[in-house]
Amino acid sequence: MDKAGAGVFITSVLYNSLYMKVIIKKVTSSIRYSYLGLSKAFRLELSFRLEVYVAVIAVITAALLPVTLIQKSYLISAVLLVLLVELMNTAIEQIVNCFGRNERSNTYGYIKDCGSGAVFLALCIAIIIWLAVVTDLFLI
Repeated sequence: MDKAGAGVFITSVLYNSLYMKVIIKKVTSSIRYSYLGLSKAFRLELSFRLEVYVAVIAVITAALLPVTLIQKSYLISAVLLVLLVELMNTAIEQIVNCFGRNERSNTYGYIKDCGSGAVFLALCIAIIIWLAVVTDLFLI
């Protein structure tokens, strides 16, 4: 390799190294903010805390059930869906509370009700998936 080629190579390595440091810093920050959001929701939201307790039991149960790996993934994904929708509902409620603090509006109540409805539908999906897998397990 000639000197020009070596210079380009070193520049490329240094650039990629700096670029990777930026990416690692952004990913690390994202993980930290995610952890802060999850821990704060767990501390402050009773419904989320209860759903996490149920999720832990459900994930352990799914891991122990004698079903296929894809069925285990369905069961665990259904539980995680409920947690995801609950977090989104909590975020929506916090936004409504922030902006609607001094007002009593039917729109604010409607927004919160829609969020609660989404959580209910996620719970229904989880129950249907769990019933389908467990019923299939005992019928075969």
